[in-house]
Amino acid sequence: MSLKMSSKEVKCNTKIKEYRDGSYTITRSDRHIFKDPAFEYHCKHEHSIDERSRQEQLKTARENYICYFEYEDENGNIMLDMLDTRKFKDKQSQSGEVRSDSVQRAKQSIFDIVYQNDWKYFLTITFNGDNLDRTNPKEVIKPLKKWLENAVSRKGLKYILVPEYHKKGGIHCHALINDCDFKFVDSGTRLVKGHDKPLKIDTIKRLHICDKLGCDISDLPVVYNVSDWRYGFSTAIQTYGQMSNLAFYVTKYITKDVKKIFGKFFWSSKNIVRKTKEIFCNSDFKDDLPIVSPPRANVCYQYESSFTFSSQVEKNCNDILQYLKENGNDDVL
Repeated sequence: MSLKMSSKEVKCNTKIKEYRDGSYTITRSDRHIFKDPAFEYHCKHEHSIDERSRQEQLKTARENYICYFEYEDENGNIMLDMLDTRKFKDKQSQSGEVRSDSVQRAKQSIFDIVYQNDWKYFLTITFNGDNLDRTNPKEVIKPLKKWLENAVSRKGLKYILVPEYHKKGGIHCHALINDCDFKFVDSGTRLVKGHDKPLKIDTIKRLHICDKLGCDISDLPVVYNVSDWRYGFSTAIQTYGQMSNLAFYVTKYITKDVKKIFGKFFWSSKNIVRKTKEIFCNSDFKDDLPIVSPPRANVCYQYESSFTFSSQVEKNCNDILQYLKENGNDDVL
């Protein structure tokens, strides 16, 4: 059976992403660039080009980053519409924009995964370097991958993980994990506002920190160690607040300076929700929302979202993430 569609039927200029709690984001474009991936074309090519020529052109397109789209014109002819983007790609590479696009896609993927799943802890793990060079991704990836696979199958672990180079050169990883069957051990330290490193309970009492902050020691986030991790140091802090704040701030790890240490910006387990519902349609720009245009791109976008961010929760999440980002060792005061 042959399924024939015109370009107008499968191309659209609005993409709506709908999340599990009814939240949404809407991206509009002034060009018909979005395409529902569910559409498949099975057309007979018997008018404009023969099958051999079609396959050769499509192979060239895929190998050289050429966008292509097949459709049937008003006379029933099968058309192959190609947009050569090689020169544009070359300019992007020289200016660094390919990386910017890649970073943005990674941040969006992380946001979707974080928002669509339930997380219990922020986790940071380091490598002690006793039996491996912790600056070498090829050496670090072997025990990390094995540990994650075992934890998923045996402990029920779900995770999204971002690897980073520590300021001293070693690799460490930040992750969000679920309430799995790990052994979380109270380290005897607490995360305290205004301090870069966790403080021992005795230090907090001696310096009367809770009196100064107007809180009780039980209000301070507990810093746990994960005894299941035996390759180095670990810290785990419970998450709290709106999931949108958490999702938004976890994406802060993906910056223009971050590197694909293990070939990807981030890792995530297969036992989580990875995809967000997408709806493709046509709609006009709204008058009360700004319109933006990326550099050297002949297209304009408008972005709309139902997400709201609480300033206090936002600050709390940022404090925790800043601590996790800056500390990859076991120093405590």
